[in-house]
Amino acid sequence: MIILFDLDSTLVNFEGSDRLASQKGVWPAIQAITKSEYNGYPKPITSIVEKTRMIAPSLDDLEELGKKYRYNITPWFKKLIDKLHNKWYLCGILTQSYEIAARPVATELGIDHRFIRGIKLVHDAEGNFVDLYP
Repeated sequence: MIILFDLDSTLVNFEGSDRLASQKGVWPAIQAITKSEYNGYPKPITSIVEKTRMIAPSLDDLEELGKKYRYNITPWFKKLIDKLHNKWYLCGILTQSYEIAARPVATELGIDHRFIRGIKLVHDAEGNFVDLYP
C-alpha cells in the first residue's frame, strides 16, 4: 500500500507557490485567481497552469524553495513516515507544487523520489522557466 501526503501546508508549514509569487511580485494576481476558483472559475487545472506561468520559477528559484521546504518540515512527520516505513508502507508526495522542489523534503523524510507527483517544468540551458512539461 502507498500513502500519499500533500506537500504545502501539510508536510511543510507554508505554501511554496505563494512564497514564490510574493518574491516575484505577482502575489496580488495569484490571489485574484485563487479567489475566483472559489466561485467555480477557472477550473483548477487551468488556474494551476496560469499561476505557474505567471510565477515562472527558474531552477534557482526551485532549488531555494526546496531548501526552504526542507527546513520547514512539520516536525512529527519524520517519526510518522519512519513508523509507516517500518510497517512496510510506501510513502509518497502528491502536490500541486513543483516536483523538483519537493525532492529535498522526500530525501529528508526517506521517501523515494519515484513517489513524488507534482508539477513538472521545462527550463532552458540557463535554468530559466520555459513552460510546464506537457
